[in-house]
Order: sequence, then structure tokens, then C-alpha cells
Amino acid sequence: MSRAFLTVLVILLLSLNDLYGQFFEVTDRLTLEENNEVILGLPRFQERIGNEILVVDQETHRVLVYDKEGKLLTHFGRYGRGPGDLEKPTSVVKLSTGEYLVSEFKGRISKFDATGKFQSVTDTGIPRLNGLKILPNGVVLLIGGMTTPDDHYLLHLFDPLTMEVEKAFFQLPVDPAEYGMQPLTLAESSFAVVCQDKIVASHAMLPKLFYFDFDGEKVSEVQIKSDLFSIMEKHQMSSNPTRMMEIYGSASWLSGLHCLNNGSVLVQFYQNLKMKRNPLVAMLIGKHGNVLNEQTETPDIKFSIRGTDTVYVKDPESDLLNSLLKATVNKD
Repeated sequence: MSRAFLTVLVILLLSLNDLYGQFFEVTDRLTLEENNEVILGLPRFQERIGNEILVVDQETHRVLVYDKEGKLLTHFGRYGRGPGDLEKPTSVVKLSTGEYLVSEFKGRISKFDATGKFQSVTDTGIPRLNGLKILPNGVVLLIGGMTTPDDHYLLHLFDPLTMEVEKAFFQLPVDPAEYGMQPLTLAESSFAVVCQDKIVASHAMLPKLFYFDFDGEKVSEVQIKSDLFSIMEKHQMSSNPTRMMEIYGSASWLSGLHCLNNGSVLVQFYQNLKMKRNPLVAMLIGKHGNVLNEQTETPDIKFSIRGTDTVYVKDPESDLLNSLLKATVNKD
């Protein structure tokens, strides 16, 4: 690597740090390998736990596995509804056995071995399955759907050995019927992250964090104490569907949760849906709901490394989907 290239890189990183303020310190660039066979179309990056970067691509309907330096290790999956096929995959996790579980939006979960060879598939019955997380006990957390339209449960515990849902919990925090909305519309927008010895969950329309143990039992909930969420809170006081949608349109909506090494939760959200350019805001929330740090005009966080202060964000200087920036979250 030439000295001139290093100089340009350092200048670029410093300018990005000026753009992002003191909350995010950009430290490096990550470029994911593409080739004639693999070009990212509509990627969804997964939280990194080990040394692999896992991606599901909803345009090409497959899974891509990279090493931490961005080298493509393997890829598998193809469009379809048969065994081994994928249709709009939403998430992938790697089990301790080396196998991969892949979820699809319509509720199917497929298991592949370490080489990407199909093994089995099950239909969970969850109509909108948005994410998977591995719990320390080996159970898989399913995020974002309901077992039936009447249950209103957003999180589920899934046994990867039996390939069955063992428990449903986290009831939909708001009553959609009260606002003239369908339950499945709201269920699509739930989030959860594994943070130390708890599951931390939230819903796109609520300025709250809900804490559960790994058995799905609710431990506590906290209100996020910030003026930026004041409009969101009003939806709980309105029973008029028209007024409800007006409030939603000017509210802040959660878009992601990430756990840092001290147990605080990094929350990202859109500040105002009515604005043509929705500014991304990031907040660092302590265990009691207190805001430790916050910043508007933050980068779009694509994924984080569990239990660390490292996140990967969209590169604002590039339109390429495979170009990301590595950043450290400053908690002070």
C-alpha cells in the first residue's frame, strides 16, 4: 500500500469524522468482494458474532458469506419455493454446529450445512418473519411476526434441532384496531437485539425498550426520555384513525437496535416521516431509559459486532452497495 494512498485514506476518514461529529469515529473502509457471479442487489446485513459477515440478498434470493476482511467465502440459495429455494430471505444466522438457518418473509426457515447444501425446511406459520438472532443457549430468536392474526406476538423462540417454534411472546404493544390499522401492518416493524443477559425489544411506533430474559419472560420496560419522541407518545392518546395517521406521519420511527459492550443500546430512527429527506438519528440509551448520547444526521448503520462498540455504516461517498465504513461508537 503506497504512502500516497494512505494519506488520501486518512484525509477521507478525518473528513467523514467531521461529518458525523463525535458520536461515530470512522476508522476504516470495508469493501465486500463481488465478481461476475455475485453482485449485491438488495442486501440485508446481519449482526456479526464471529469472524464471518453474513448477508441475505433479497433481489438475488441467496445468502452470501464473507470473511471479516470482505473476501467472499461462499454463497448459496436460488429463487423458488421448493426445497433449498429461497423467496425474499430476510435473515441468516450461523449455528454452533456450523449450519446456517435462513428465514423468509413469508415464514419459512431453511437449514443449510456449512457448505451451503440444503438440509431441511419448516413453515413456522409466522406471516411476516423479519429477523433471526442467536441466543447464548443456542435457541434462535425469531423477530417481527405473529403466530396468528389474533395472537399479536412479535417474538418467538425457535429450536434449531427440532425446527419448531417453542414459544411466542412480546405482545403487540398497541391495539391496531383502535387506529383502524391491520395487525400485520404493525407487526412488520418490531426490532430485537441480544444484549448481555437480556433480549431488548422495541416497536417502530413506540419510544420504549422492553427487556426479556432468554426464556421470553418480561423483566422490565423503560421509556426513552427524549423530546424527539414526544410526538410518538401522542398516538397512545388518540382514538381517531385519521388523526392517528397524521401523528404517525410526523413522528419518529425506530429503524434499528444495537447492543454495545457496556450493555447500553444504540437506537437508530427516522426523525420525521413527513419530511422529504428523513434524517437519521442515533441515540445511546442506558438501562434505565436515560439518553447517554444522541446525534442527528448520523450514518445509516448496516450492522454491528455483538458486544462491541464497532458498527459498519453506509459509505456516503459511494453509491456502491458493497462499500461500507467501519466506525467506533463513542459513548461519552
